[in-house]
Amino acid sequence: MDVFCRLAYGPDGSIYPSDEARLLAANGDAVFRMGSVADARYADLLGHPVAKLSAAAAYFGSRPRCSRCVWAAYCWISPAVHYAAQGDPWGRLQSSDRCAIQRGVFGLIFERLCDAAKRKTLESWLEYSGR
Repeated sequence: MDVFCRLAYGPDGSIYPSDEARLLAANGDAVFRMGSVADARYADLLGHPVAKLSAAAAYFGSRPRCSRCVWAAYCWISPAVHYAAQGDPWGRLQSSDRCAIQRGVFGLIFERLCDAAKRKTLESWLEYSGR
């Protein structure tokens, strides 16, 4: 997984690993700030401790609950989301609202993909979006 497919930038040029981290900073907690567009190079960002945390969190094998989850290949929750909700960037997934929502959404989508009529509807949305 490309951890930096979602870099986010604040109005002041600050760089964050996700939009969730940028929003957290906009609300007064810039713990996930990785640098500034004025002076950071991409190579610097790759070695930043926040980048390392994001990469480790992206690997579902590093989380026991995720490594056993059928939806792990489709799911990733930003460490900023866990930090904001639970005070810990790794999160406690057994009590994570975001984890419960993700599992529920994936379950519903795949359930509908198994029903021919509902699958046709979902596929029509892809056609509508230009894919």
